[in-house]
Amino acid sequence: FKSINDRYGHNAGDMVLKEVSKILLNCARHYDVIARIGGEEFLMICDDSDYAVTRSIAERVRQRVESHDFVLDDGTVIKVTVSIGAYSAIPEKMEIEGLLKVVDDTLYLAKRSGRNRVEMAFN
Repeated sequence: FKSINDRYGHNAGDMVLKEVSKILLNCARHYDVIARIGGEEFLMICDDSDYAVTRSIAERVRQRVESHDFVLDDGTVIKVTVSIGAYSAIPEKMEIEGLLKVVDDTLYLAKRSGRNRVEMAFN
């Protein structure tokens, strides 16, 4: 969101962040966990989920953010995309630091592969 803050100001960046958060909450199931790690990086943990369900939820988020018109107070429309790194299973022996590393690595793969995409990590 740094480029939005730099170009349109922090109020615009805050508005976009709040609207992206609403999209995330509306796309996920009520028992999924969504957290902002930093910048435009979000962690989504889909409990009781397999690869197909996790990918479907992540792809739904990506598509809804991409298609949403973020409208500033002056009427300017901003388009935003997200890259999502997701992991479809949490190994019982993996600690939170390990899980975050796997998801973060997968997120960076999505960014390096062209952005506005979903990449899935595997065991």
